[in-house]
Amino acid sequence: MATIVIGRLETTARKGGKIKRVRDASGQLITIRTIDVDSRSFGSELRDVFAKNVSKARKDNKATVGFTDRVRRKG
Repeated sequence: MATIVIGRLETTARKGGKIKRVRDASGQLITIRTIDVDSRSFGSELRDVFAKNVSKARKDNKATVGFTDRVRRKG
């Protein structure tokens, strides 16, 4: 019979890959997240970067239009 162990898995990779802050053409700071394709934790890094990008897009949509892209409940 198998033994179930509950705990955190330790990872050496930083969450979301490498973060770089640079200035664009107009002088504003922007954040660039990069991931290494040959990394052992590529899947989790890709998921984290994608989640950050979706979160930022929803925040920008809410500031522009007044609501995010989520479906609102009826009632």
